[in-house]
Amino acid sequence: METFRIRKWTENDIGSLASHLNNRKIWDNCRDSLPYPYTEKDAEEFIRSAEGQEEQGNYCVEIGGEAAGNISFTRGSDVERFSAEAGYWLAEPYWGRGIMTEALKRTICEYLGSTDVV
Repeated sequence: METFRIRKWTENDIGSLASHLNNRKIWDNCRDSLPYPYTEKDAEEFIRSAEGQEEQGNYCVEIGGEAAGNISFTRGSDVERFSAEAGYWLAEPYWGRGIMTEALKRTICEYLGSTDVV
């Protein structure tokens, strides 16, 4: 499997984020709030938002030194306050390699502070 790492988003990711996320196949499987076409301005706004989160909820999936995906968690409210919705996307060149399956496992462990995910 390809080597990847999970990290925070930075301004250096604007170009690769815009390039990879400007993909209709990815857009078709994401929430309606994701703009398409996806521009560098959209990427800059997203990264600013991710950097300003009180509780980290967006994680960059880095492959080969560039941002190639995102894993996000949206905490529930009211009776769902102890749960979260997970969302993700991965750049198309990396599909079908098991990268996101492993990245989700690692990120959930970090987000929940647990090592019990198998």
